[in-house]
Parts: sequence; structure tokens; C-alpha cells
Amino acid sequence: EKEQQHQVLGTERVTINGRDYNVSFMNILRDGPEWREEHPYEGDTFGAVMNVNNTPVYDMADDGTFTPTIAHDPDFSSFHVTPDGTVYMVTQFERPRPGELYKVRLAQSENGNLTAVESERIDFAEWGGLWIPCAGSVTPAGTRLLGEEYEPDARSVMELTEEGLADATSEMQDIIDYMRYFGYYNEVNLTADAIKSTFNPYKYGYIVGMDLDDQGNANVSKYYALGRRSNELGYMMPDNVTVYMSDDGTNVVWHMAVLDTPHDYSSATLYAAKFTQTNSTGGGEFDIEWIKLGHATQDELAALIEANTTFFDIFDVSEPIEETESCED
Repeated sequence: EKEQQHQVLGTERVTINGRDYNVSFMNILRDGPEWREEHPYEGDTFGAVMNVNNTPVYDMADDGTFTPTIAHDPDFSSFHVTPDGTVYMVTQFERPRPGELYKVRLAQSENGNLTAVESERIDFAEWGGLWIPCAGSVTPAGTRLLGEEYEPDARSVMELTEEGLADATSEMQDIIDYMRYFGYYNEVNLTADAIKSTFNPYKYGYIVGMDLDDQGNANVSKYYALGRRSNELGYMMPDNVTVYMSDDGTNVVWHMAVLDTPHDYSSATLYAAKFTQTNSTGGGEFDIEWIKLGHATQDELAALIEANTTFFDIFDVSEPIEETESCED
């Protein structure tokens, strides 16, 4: 039922290895100012969406009034405990655009209950903001990997016109919404030229790393050497070298990156999986061959991104010839 979609639902009892246990769920924190008013905590309002200058992003109502944007779609949360026993919760919000990442310091009572003490928004201004953070994972080293999903189409940005902006596709709408991060609003001051001069699509679509030091301070990076795609999830294996990355879509790609040095994401070799089906029983069995795509470093790719490399710097484009099912020379 639709009403149940907005409720926390769960069973009151579970059976594990033949033994019954009572279970319950408690709200640690909810986004927005209403919860905060009833459950005060320090710092930033959890879920508040901010721009490149760390001031609020706004929604515009039908009557022309503006209200601060609050994110309501957390996609991944995890806990982190520092050496002194301080407990943190890290939460990423996939919607709206731009995405957000929050670190929350928690207090834990003697019976284990957790309450929010302080909320901190993690600043991604150095990286051009955070683009659609989807699923996440915790590495064996205790760091976090976030996936920037639905990487923006670089060609469509280069070819964008005012007419195309007015009749935007769903993919372009993500960019339109994201431009609020840079202070542009479709209802007020956004133009195609503003997108083309401000929004660099090659800054987005990466695995994002986040770690907390012993004092609980957050550090974030976008790992360019792991490749660019519509990231659903990056998952580090126990060897601290091999990262598997899933691409959110249909008939897309499964990647593997092998780091040059354990724990060091600054250089890696990227592979794509080739599946050959050998059996159709029970969902099928497959042989997997890993196709080497190349090796890159963070510095090499960062230099290309900062140089504002465009789609047409990378690719030659030719329109297909329908009669011959081929492309022009």
C-alpha cells in the first residue's frame, strides 16, 4: 500500500538457528528541520542541499516562492567507530540533484540506543560537487566507496541549444537540476550557454572515496583511475587491490580495476568482463574473461579534466548511412 511506503516496517520477532529473538527498529535521525526541532542536535541540518558556496539550494513552488531544498532519499548509510570509541554515521543522498553526503556524530546509551549529537555536511566543492551518489560499500580498510550514477552525456552538453533546454530529456533534466549547485535555476537564470560554460560532464561518473581519520575528520576523493560509468556500486576485495564496479543499466558493463599498490587508488589497470554462457540451468553458468582496457593515473586524468577536454576532443563522430548500415568515412 502507498501509505506503507512511508513507514518503517519490520517484524517483531525473528528465529535464528531455532532460537526466537525480539527485534525492533528505532529512528536515529530524519532529514529536514521538523525532526531537528523536536530532536535538537548541533551542526548542519541533516539532508539540507547546499551549493558550491555552502549556502542553501532552493526549490521554487508554483506560486513563485522559494524554500530550502531537503534531500529525502538516502541510498546508503554506514557506521564508523574511531579509536577513542566515538560513533559516526555516514549517509549519502541520491536525490535530488546535487547529491549530498553527511557525517553524523552519535551518542550511544548503555542499552545501545543511538542518538544524533552533531551533523556535518561534507563539502565536495573541490570536485565540482557530488553527482547522484547511489549505492555504497565499506572497504576492508574501513573506508567508504560511493558510486556516482548515470554519468552525464558529454556530447549532449556540447550540442545543447536553447530549444533543447526547453524540451529537455530526463538525462538533461538531471543536469538542469544539478546546475542549482552553481547558482543557476531553470525558472530564473539558466541558459544553454551557462551549462556549456559551467558544467564539465567529465567531472562526474566516478567511484568516490571517503574516509574518516582518527579524530573523525572526513576526507573525500573521486577516483578517476577506476574509470567513468553509471556507477551503482564499487566493492573492494580483501586483497585491497581488486575493485569490482557495477554499471546501473540494462546490457551495460561490469568492470574490474586492479590497483598498482594496495589501498592506493591513484593508479590502476581497468578491465571489462566478457561473459560466455556455458549452461542455461537455474539462471545459467558463465565463463568470464577479463578484457584489459588500459592503465591510467589520477594525475593524468585530472589534468585532462581540468583542461576542459570535450567529447569532440576524444571522439570522431559520423552519422550512419541507412542504406549501407555503415558510417561515413
